[in-house]
Amino acid sequence: MGNTTHNTSEIFIKDRIADFDYARVGKYKKIYCCARNYDRIIWEFKKKDGLHWQLFPWFHVNRMSDNQPSLQDKNQTLRIIDIGWSNEGIYRCTALSSENNIIGNHSTKIEVYSCVDRVKPEAYGPKTQYGRVGGTVSFTCTGDFGCTSDDANDVSWYDENYDTLDDDTLFPRYNVTNVDRSKHTIEESTFVIKTIEQTDFKQNFTCYVSSAYGKGDKKFTVHLKEASVEITKMTLITAEEIKGIVAPCVVILTLVFVFTAVFYFRIKLFILSRIPYWHLRDRGANSYHVFILHEDEDLQLAEGIQRKLQSDGYNVKISGSITGGTVIWQKVQEFAQDSKSLVIIYPSEYSIINPNNTFESLVACRQYFSPNLVTVVEKTSRRGGLLEFIETDRTFVRIKYPPKHNCSTYRQENFFCKLKLRMPRKTEKNVWCCSTKPGQTQQGAEDTEPLNTPIVRTIQQNEVDLRNQPV
Repeated sequence: MGNTTHNTSEIFIKDRIADFDYARVGKYKKIYCCARNYDRIIWEFKKKDGLHWQLFPWFHVNRMSDNQPSLQDKNQTLRIIDIGWSNEGIYRCTALSSENNIIGNHSTKIEVYSCVDRVKPEAYGPKTQYGRVGGTVSFTCTGDFGCTSDDANDVSWYDENYDTLDDDTLFPRYNVTNVDRSKHTIEESTFVIKTIEQTDFKQNFTCYVSSAYGKGDKKFTVHLKEASVEITKMTLITAEEIKGIVAPCVVILTLVFVFTAVFYFRIKLFILSRIPYWHLRDRGANSYHVFILHEDEDLQLAEGIQRKLQSDGYNVKISGSITGGTVIWQKVQEFAQDSKSLVIIYPSEYSIINPNNTFESLVACRQYFSPNLVTVVEKTSRRGGLLEFIETDRTFVRIKYPPKHNCSTYRQENFFCKLKLRMPRKTEKNVWCCSTKPGQTQQGAEDTEPLNTPIVRTIQQNEVDLRNQPV
């Protein structure tokens, strides 16, 4: 396609075409080319912020509808039935010769706007502003005149004597700027005061919104207020005063941390023992709060634990109380089923060379308890071999028994707190780890009788029955 230079006045009728025009959303719009001395006309479109021209038709064939642009009058007129925001941009018509050369072209910029049909203007007045001498402040006043544009629509500023503030001669420090929007249907006027003087705080300024409607004119009066300057007296704090504030805080936080670390288990027991439906709360009608299963060599340790717990109001049964002449595995299971929790004392003299398979079978009574109610107590000074079934079972929770048997010691108290946290108890007597009044509950002779030789013979006689018991 070649180019041929012609005088555009010979090609286009200038008084019938526009370089710029408005189009209202949802309305009908025609864009004219008004070319002459041509063979054919083509139309192109470029979006408002676009970079490339699109040749008509610039929409996909499958999306054609009545709302899409169409050509009339031998392509002299581009018609858009329903204007939308996507129609905003530049429309260019190009006149071509019979040799397909460009004779000339003309572009029309279309700005799309939206407005509301009104019977009177909608006015938005300025707000009171604050300023200081020597500063700058601005007021904004707006009139929305609807879809009917008219030269009578106006937004103006006046002083107390009704002199217009846009007069640079009378008011060199004042400036008024008006901006028209949406095809002059909205007018925004900004009044600026430069280099504020003290007299400006004593004047009233008026914004007047008038229209061709003949009614609904608005007048807004506003004034400038002086911004108060607050002087805040600063108080300096010396290094000694900072130390006097920080040091006590550090000491208090340290004491709180140490107290919490030292009495953690006691605090935890105190709180959890009072929470309803926690595992510490008593459930069922079992006779004993805890059943202690141990070997003969750990009888002294079992009795010591029993005495401490009984002094705090717990009902405790130990396996050492089982008398001779009875089937020990049967009695162990009976006591286990009649207890709310189980404590297993890790055999202190266990030997892999001579293992006690009977004790391992007795531990099968743990099946009657949930894992959070089964605890393994191990002496700190234990020297025996390792029991594989305890070492490999991760459900066992193990607690170290401190070497000193003094109830007032910190480690002793923590031990019993840990133990009680894994035992149910209905009353509130267990909030202390050790009782200050030992002997509150007397233990019977049946609870202290050790496993003696007749018991061992009974175990051997029932070895076959033990192998048949579930583990």
